Amino acid sequence: MHAEDRLRAVLETIDPVALHGPWSRSLGFHLLQQPPPGATGNQPRPLWSRGALLRGGRFTPLRVFETLYLACDPYTALAEARFVLHLPAGPPMITNLQPAAIITVDGVLTHVLDLAAPEILTRLGTSVAELTGEWRYTGGIGEIPPTHLLGKLVYESDRFFAIRYVSSKNLPHGLCLAVFPDRLVPGAASFLQVIDAQGYLNQRFPPA
Repeated sequence: MHAEDRLRAVLETIDPVALHGPWSRSLGFHLLQQPPPGATGNQPRPLWSRGALLRGGRFTPLRVFETLYLACDPYTALAEARFVLHLPAGPPMITNLQPAAIITVDGVLTHVLDLAAPEILTRLGTSVAELTGEWRYTGGIGEIPPTHLLGKLVYESDRFFAIRYVSSKNLPHGLCLAVFPDRLVPGAASFLQVIDAQGYLNQRFPPA
């Protein structure tokens, strides 16, 4: 990946793309029985985005900004949450016997950095191998993972609402999104909405 100054300059030249849902999110069933820690009210938050802020994420430096992670299909969502293990040479394996739920999220994202496009990776001086590589160990020894540097610069550029990228858990075809919820403001065309006709898990960014 290019050095920080060059990355910052290149990001200013890349045109955002627009995407529309539906997307998928996989959560442990227990996380939908009550609001997440620190949330007001008594309703669950299927689109809770502070988890990445508090624990870090692939494109989320620890305690820097909130990020909502989605997958572009239900299987990739399960693989990313480690409920199934993707085996390129065989069938998937169940890895977690705890109850899980798949949330369907509809919406529109008008400003997305598309890291699934090979030409964008070339311009950023990176690769699928680098973007799907480990990041926890690098961060744990006090170094900056390349994905954290890129995520921080994308967020700071204020030109993108989300990043689309190749899933590290469902190579080579699984795709995911890292969404910056604070960029989804009232009155803008971009939004995310949980699909739930009964209203048990109703949540929207930005709030209606």
